[in-house]
Amino acid sequence: MPVPASRSVGLFVVVFSSGAALAQDNCRDTAEGRICSVQQPITSGTPVDPTTQHRLGLIRVNNGCSGRLLNRNWGLTARHCVTTDGRVSGPLMAPDQVSVSAAWASRRTW
Repeated sequence: MPVPASRSVGLFVVVFSSGAALAQDNCRDTAEGRICSVQQPITSGTPVDPTTQHRLGLIRVNNGCSGRLLNRNWGLTARHCVTTDGRVSGPLMAPDQVSVSAAWASRRTW
């Protein structure tokens, strides 16, 4: 069900990773702490049809990141998806600069 235009969608943001999956040689120390990275390509991926996306509450944030609705007003995505420079440590965008859309919604952005 699309969110009415009079309602705003808030974003609760969380970033997490499994320490077991990280290779120690891909880590670096920063002012924010130790940051590690690992490349994990999608293999044998299958597109998810709009009906299933709706059932799961899957959304697209800022035309590049995915997310999930937690309820009618809150969505979950990675923090770098809503920063002005695309970095986890970057400044957050103003709420009116964040676009949220869904393949299953009649209105593409709210």
